[in-house]
Parts: sequence; structure tokens; C-alpha cells
Amino acid sequence: MIEYVVGEFVPESEEINTETLKERLRKLPEKKDFDTAFNIVVSQVKGRFRRSYKVSDKIELRTSDYIEDLKNVIIAKEDENYGEKILIIKGINEDLYNTFKIEED
Repeated sequence: MIEYVVGEFVPESEEINTETLKERLRKLPEKKDFDTAFNIVVSQVKGRFRRSYKVSDKIELRTSDYIEDLKNVIIAKEDENYGEKILIIKGINEDLYNTFKIEED
């Protein structure tokens, strides 16, 4: 459940350690006597799945809804041609694709 909710969260502040946060959340049910037998209804918590990822000082990537299997929709890798870290985003619309498409000679 914690991985489902916080698993891919990228905090805006580098001072926040997500692993420490997850560990503290795991301990809460024991400390505060929480009910742990329930399922998340995605449609009811939709707004909470909006996320913002700082790509660089001038670029921010935002999701506006829950994305199933996000790590297979947005993929980070090192480009073999340029030797730089890049993001690959699957399933983009045609207009955005054409905006950033590099014409090859």
C-alpha cells in the first residue's frame, strides 16, 4: 500500500528522504492502531495522484492523473549517441511529437 501511494514520489526538496518517510508510514499502523484492511479506490483519490517532477532548473514534468505502471511510460536512460541522461515518454500526442522532432538529413 505504501509503495502504491508513495513509491514513485519525487519530493521537491532534496532534504526529504523518501525511504525514511516510507519507513515511518509503515510503523504508523502499530503505533496508532490503524485499520489496515481496506483497498484504495483510485477514482476517489484521483487528485492526489497529481505529481510534479523537476527535470532540470528550467523544466518540470507534471502528471495530472494516476498513471498505471508509470516507470514503463516514462523511462530514464543514458543516450548512446550523446552520452547524456534522457527521458523517453511513451504515448505522446502527434502535435507534441512534431514540436520536438529532430529532422535528420
